[in-house]
Amino acid sequence: MLDQNTSLQNSVATTTTVNNWAGTEVTHENFSFPITVNFTYPVSSSPFGFRVATGQKYHTDKQIAFDGFRFYFDSLTNTVNATDVSPALSSQKYSYQIASRNNTLTKVSPGCTPDKH
Repeated sequence: MLDQNTSLQNSVATTTTVNNWAGTEVTHENFSFPITVNFTYPVSSSPFGFRVATGQKYHTDKQIAFDGFRFYFDSLTNTVNATDVSPALSSQKYSYQIASRNNTLTKVSPGCTPDKH
């Protein structure tokens, strides 16, 4: 039996500061894109078959502040899990939300539900 599981974590964070006559703008951006791959041979449903399960997630967020006051924030996450063994099991989740103004939720992307706490 062979069972190989590989996981890789990748992330990048940046900060950009721009000073001009109007003030200081600071932009923080984060990106992450981990992936996991699991290869199994043989599988119980097919003695000569194999199974490959893959999971990947992409996340990014961005925050912009002007003279210390945050005025922009967004976040995006996309997740995929897939396998090649029958029955096929795969799914994908995608969400995108733009946060708030003055600590109040102002917009939620279609298909997302705001948390009412």
